[in-house]
Amino acid sequence: MKKEIAVVKLKMVKDSSVPYGGHSLADSANVAKLFRSFIDDSDREILAVCATDCRLHPVMIQSVGVGDVNACAFSAANVFKAAIIANATSIFLAHNHPSGDVGPSDEDREATKRIREAGKILGIELLDHVIIGNNTGEFYSFRDHGGMADL
Repeated sequence: MKKEIAVVKLKMVKDSSVPYGGHSLADSANVAKLFRSFIDDSDREILAVCATDCRLHPVMIQSVGVGDVNACAFSAANVFKAAIIANATSIFLAHNHPSGDVGPSDEDREATKRIREAGKILGIELLDHVIIGNNTGEFYSFRDHGGMADL
């Protein structure tokens, strides 16, 4: 019996779109605004990733984890899968808190550290992790609070 191996090709398929205004994501307020348009009114916690090009313009955004009201399971592989296919140079992470609270938990800090380390290995830099309070307008940026350097 002759064995065969599948020949495959990967490509990005656009599912939908969200507006972002054409600006770069160098400012955390712009990052929060983009993610807010994607996940703000969810009744459960959602972790999303936005991949960018070398000029910090977004090339894709994707939900990579859905949880309950206060936790969200995810894998590093899912965080980076589409970013790799999109030839991204960096990523931003964000998740929402349906309760409106934007203070980072120990789990948030540990998850950020894990993703940052995985990104170093892959050559895709994690630039920030933003926590969005649902329907409050509030957000927390690890980068703005020095949290990216402390991890």
